[in-house]
Amino acid sequence: MDVIKTAQYDEDQIANAVELLNKIRTDEGEVFTECVCGERKYSVIKLFNEDGNAGIFFSLLYYGSLRMFIAFEEDAEEYAHELSELIRLTAKKYPGCSSRVYFKEENKKLIESLRAEITFLPPYPNRWHYTSQEFLMDRNNFNRSADDKRLEVRTYDDERLDDYLSLLDGAMTFASPLSNFRGDREQMRNELTKKVFRSFYREGRLVGVYWLDNDHYTIEVLAVSPEHQRRGYGGAMLSHAIETVLNDPKQRAAKLYCVDWNANGLNFYKKFGMIAGGHMVMMVLDPYLRHIKIDLAADLDYVLERHCRINYECDTPWARELPYERYRADWFANAGQREEFLSALRESMNDARTIAEIIRTESGETAGYLWVPCHGEDERFIWAEVQDLYVEEAHRRGGVAAYLMEYAEKSAWDNGAKVIRSGTGCENVKSQGLHRKLGYYQYRMEYEKVLGEDV
Repeated sequence: MDVIKTAQYDEDQIANAVELLNKIRTDEGEVFTECVCGERKYSVIKLFNEDGNAGIFFSLLYYGSLRMFIAFEEDAEEYAHELSELIRLTAKKYPGCSSRVYFKEENKKLIESLRAEITFLPPYPNRWHYTSQEFLMDRNNFNRSADDKRLEVRTYDDERLDDYLSLLDGAMTFASPLSNFRGDREQMRNELTKKVFRSFYREGRLVGVYWLDNDHYTIEVLAVSPEHQRRGYGGAMLSHAIETVLNDPKQRAAKLYCVDWNANGLNFYKKFGMIAGGHMVMMVLDPYLRHIKIDLAADLDYVLERHCRINYECDTPWARELPYERYRADWFANAGQREEFLSALRESMNDARTIAEIIRTESGETAGYLWVPCHGEDERFIWAEVQDLYVEEAHRRGGVAAYLMEYAEKSAWDNGAKVIRSGTGCENVKSQGLHRKLGYYQYRMEYEKVLGEDV
């Protein structure tokens, strides 16, 4: 793929590109300048200016994630096909990368036209896009005091983690789907211990929290408990967060993002005096996954290995005390256990409703495996069951697991299922969090008691 050289553009074109990118997010113009000046590596840059309508396609790798930015001064649906080819070519250059495309929000017709050309994954269930407004407060315009005598400010305390997460779940009622910070407890602990984090108390009761992104100038989250809202605490916390950012002399401004469907948040930041910056639409690119029906003659070893790994992640705590290699050796040595699984898989594959597929990228790289049989012949109650879902390590954290779950749901619905069920282990916290985020609830519980030491 050809990389566009800086020398092809004059200063006016570069300045115009920076202005366009800043309408997505204000940081991106600066990043683009660093790229064209040779200070940062990038993938593809193409500038447009036909019929006086300036536009840009710009892509780069960011911490292992592929980011693409598209912006035009005027809506430009006529460029949809050319841009779709640029997106595909860029994504294919980095197989297995999580790929996100960011648009200037005003380019609505172009976005709709691209959706007809390219498959995007929903970043959230029931939402095909993520739209947010950027707000900024620069140093020269910030004149509020962060010293609110009513509030006691504390740093992160691991013993109070559950309090923080309960507050967040109660405060983030605008989220779609509803947030479930408590379901991601371990992941949240890992994140918050690395952040600039502050909690606020009044008379010993938790009022709110905020933390900064890793760049130390973006306020990643600011939340006030429902019972303490509309009392001025949010403004005091925001002032404290902005002051924390601006205490670093290198930072010119503090910023945050607010999703478009959080109407109360948008009004709050405007009334506070923050200036609206970029307005973006973000969509997750389909990693060009192909669904190939399992051929047990050819795929037997792969399916057995992945099923064993799934079993280990979802098994009982005492079984997981074994190192995986020991667990695997025991599992494969048990011929009856292997045959029980294969018999169930074979039988289910005789039912046309069953999903039993290897998931591969367009280049042929294996991304995962999915097994979802349907149960019941009475159309009044047919149900599907996600028996196995496995995503290869190289394809995780890119929305593939959520995509496969939604794919299973759609297939189940098309086959007349009224319900889809999915199980996981009591220690598989990430899987539990994914299920809750996708709208699943716990419908039954199983208990176990170890009766002897020699289990």
